[in-house]
Parts: sequence; C-alpha cells; structure tokens
Amino acid sequence: GVARLGPTQWVVMISGALPGERVRARITRNFRRRSEAALVEVARRAPERVEPKCPLFGRCGGCQYQHLEYAAQLQWKRRHVRDALVRTAGLELSEEAVRPTEPSPLQWFYRTKITPHFGGVPPQPMREAFRAAGVRGP
Repeated sequence: GVARLGPTQWVVMISGALPGERVRARITRNFRRRSEAALVEVARRAPERVEPKCPLFGRCGGCQYQHLEYAAQLQWKRRHVRDALVRTAGLELSEEAVRPTEPSPLQWFYRTKITPHFGGVPPQPMREAFRAAGVRGP
C-alpha cells in the first residue's frame, strides 16, 4: 500500500497494506523521495481483504497479493501496469488503454516464479539460497 503523509505528501510504501485501509506501520528504510514501512496493524480493513490460503504467505515472498480477493488482484495488476507506463515511459493513457488482466484458470498452486539469490565471494564457493520476503543482502 501507499500512504501520503503531512503537508509535503511524503510517500510511504507499506508492504502488506491494501488500498483504503487505515494501518499502523513502522518505517524501515528512508530514501531521497520516499520511505518503506512494515505493516504493524490493520486498524480498518479493506472490504477486499481476505485470509491468505497459503500458510507461508508473507514469509516466502512468492505470492504478494493473496490477502486481496482475486477479482481485486486482477484490477490492481491492470492499474499497476498502466501507472508504470505513465510514470516510466511518460505516456498519457486512459484507464481503458490497458486491457483487463486475464484471469488464470487456477487461482491457487500455479505460481512458477522463483528468485534465487547467489552469494559467496571468490575464492569461497558460490552458494545459492532463497530469501524470506523483505530480506536483503547476504
């Protein structure tokens, strides 16, 4: 989720928060133009918030939107693509310019994305590992 704070509308990216929610968060990193935060508590839930089906949700980093009902996930992904094209490519696009996200016939147990991380500094052997969500560095 994204929060805009104070008179400057400082941007805070809150992992795990959904649009329309009121949350408590803890700032974890500051950058020149934004901050990142960890979700501490959801004070007012979004109507689209659902209980994630996977017991590893939030820890493994594989399924980032399982706490958002599937129809809302599809809408969010479409909006995300449009916003990225507007922001990074400088395009002027209407909401309708990006086609609706195609739903998967399988809502569960179909994801195939993995992100292995490699470590080890020569002459030490290279080691491969998976990291928990939000973990950076070796």
